[in-house]
Amino acid sequence: MTIRFAAPLYPGGRYCLLCGTVTVGAVYPPAKDGDGWLWRAAITDKGQPTDGWEVAASEQAAKNALLARFRDFLRAAELEEVRG
Repeated sequence: MTIRFAAPLYPGGRYCLLCGTVTVGAVYPPAKDGDGWLWRAAITDKGQPTDGWEVAASEQAAKNALLARFRDFLRAAELEEVRG
């Protein structure tokens, strides 16, 4: 399976992390200046979503954190990411 971020459907919208056609998490831009980027993994190695939202200082930091959390799930499930 491949994992990728889908572009927002509208300006200022969320980036969804997809594994195939399944949404496994999302990254939201700041609501106002000075706020951080919010992210949350819906599928984790713990078998359930994380409690609440995590905050990152930048879009890239939020995406990296979400990818890391999902890759933890893949390792726990003994699955491999297909990179294309």
